[in-house]
Formats: sequence, structure tokens, C-alpha cells
Amino acid sequence: MKLVTRSELIMKIYPNDHKRKIGKEEASRPSLVRHGLFPRGALALATSLLAFCIVAGSARANLAEYHSLFLKSGGSLWATGMNSHGQLGDGTTNNRNSPVQVVASGVAKIASGGYYSLFLKSDGSLWAMGQNNYGQLGDGTTTTRNSPVQVVASGVIQVAAGFYHSLFLKSDGSLWATGRNSHGQLGDGTTNNRNSPVQVVASGVAKIASGGYYSLFLKSDGSLWAMGQNNYGQLGDGTTTTRNSPVQVVASGVTQIAACRDHSLFLKSDGSLWAMGQNNYGQLGDGTTTTRNSPVQIVASGVTQVGAGIYSSLFLKSDGSLNAMGYNAKGQLGDGTTTTRNSPVQVVA
Repeated sequence: MKLVTRSELIMKIYPNDHKRKIGKEEASRPSLVRHGLFPRGALALATSLLAFCIVAGSARANLAEYHSLFLKSGGSLWATGMNSHGQLGDGTTNNRNSPVQVVASGVAKIASGGYYSLFLKSDGSLWAMGQNNYGQLGDGTTTTRNSPVQVVASGVIQVAAGFYHSLFLKSDGSLWATGRNSHGQLGDGTTNNRNSPVQVVASGVAKIASGGYYSLFLKSDGSLWAMGQNNYGQLGDGTTTTRNSPVQVVASGVTQIAACRDHSLFLKSDGSLWAMGQNNYGQLGDGTTTTRNSPVQIVASGVTQVGAGIYSSLFLKSDGSLNAMGYNAKGQLGDGTTTTRNSPVQVVA
């Protein structure tokens, strides 16, 4: 199977998406990049507002609402765009219209929140910069930072960022969270904001993903868990009850997870694709615009990678085909139309 690089896909099917005007609601709730991300060289998924929320793995490029990060093969970190809160990490708050080098080497993974950024170095240390009003940087303060600050010295293997909260996974399988906790998205049993990381799960976590005000994690036994805002059923537990502690959604068999704004996707070991949450634009791909508070099967088999956008979803099949569903007013699905789709449409054969 031939995989498409992130830059090739963005330029091919989203060439004009950066010109999209931002509505009042979307401007007030920043569109983000949440992770984890696809392995290096694998297909990257981008959606409206130049934001994408995709499956756990190794991040090479992140596009937030107004700023972008990318990682080069030598481990250098580069940033461009809006820098109002120091989210580029270059020691200033000057906006940049061309990439500036932030770290010269050693960066392994990256993640972008609303107006902040996270990166993981190859030594397992976690670093952060940008807006910190809710403690989302996790440095024990609520002080905004325009240069990277070390949050954890070692042992971190994955990072994820929501609107204003951050998650990270350590090599011992423990899950940690920091930042805004208004909807219990940190999963620590409270709704108290945290400016230092708090341990949520002691062991056994394999992958993490962050929605707007909620979080998902996958355990090594294949079980799927969720916490946080649940107004659209995005947690998938059969209710619309917000949860401040993790609730089990699926008992076994889950291999990948993706979350964005208010809908969630997951992939099972048999290659089936499932979805839950907000469905106003058909982003779940079940042929309806009915919101779902329990997982619904979208594709029975053959799916290998999955990603969630603000109001859209993409997935890659084992035959190399790219499929999409959801909001398409600006052509962000890449199917040659501006028709919103509530069932998957093939974009690349």
C-alpha cells in the first residue's frame, strides 16, 4: 500500500482551506490539533480551519487554528503563524509568516492546543509553551510562556492537547493530565483545574486522544475509556452524562482512537470502524444526521487508520483508498464537490 505524506495530502485535497472564514462560534472555541498522530510517513488527515484530530502515533506536523508546528527529520522543531500567547515558543509574541526554528534537535512528537503547544523530546522529556490560563502547560503556574518550559524530565511517550487541557502517557503506562477541568475532562474525579500534572490511571494505558472538552484513552487490553463533556454522547457510554472519572465504553478489541471537538471514532482489530457523538453534518458517516450516544458501526472491515476533524472524519482502508464524511461546504472532504456527506465517500482510490 502506497502511503501519502502529510504535505502531499494537504496540498492535494485542501489547497484553499486556509482561506476559510471563521464563524463566531468557531472563533470563540479554538479548533485544535489533538493526538496522537500517524506514524512517520503515513497518511495525515486535515480538516476545516486547518485543524485535524487524528489517531495516536508519531506527530510530524500539527496545524492549529492560527499557528502551525512541524518537525523535521533531524528532530528540529519549527513554527509559524499567530503568536499572541507565545505559542510558537520563539521567545517573542510576534506573529510569523514564515517558519522559525524553535528547537534545533531532539524533538520526537508535537501537539497543539488552542493557543499553546507541547512537544516531546527523544529523551522522554515533555516541554510546553503558550497560553497557560488554566494550567494547560502543566508547569505548576498559570503564567503564559513564550519559550519552551520543561514540564516532565523523562519517561513521556505520547502527548495530546484539547481546547485547554493536556494529556500525556508515560512509558510505565500511566496517564497524566493538566489544565482546564470544567467538564471533568482530566478524569481525576473532580472539576478542579490543575496547573501541575495529576495521575489519572496508574498503568495499562496504550494510547490517548483529546476532544474539545473530553478525553479518550485505550488500554493495552483493548478496552476504550472516556471522560469529560458528554452533551452529544461523544463519550459513547449510552448517556449524555458528563463524567469526571473514566468510564469504560468498549471492553476489548479496540486498536485506534480519534477525537475532535464533539465526536469520536475508533477502530477495532477486525478492521471495523465505529463512531459516536455529534452528527449534525453526518460526520459519523452512518447515513444519518442523528447524534449517537453509543458507538455505531460505520464500516464492517478493512479500515487501517482513522481521523476526526471538527465536523468531518476521514479513514484509510487496507487497499490504500481514502474515504471521508461530514461537512464539505468548502470542499474539505476532497471529493470534488461541496456536498456535505453523511455516508463515506471515496476521495483517493
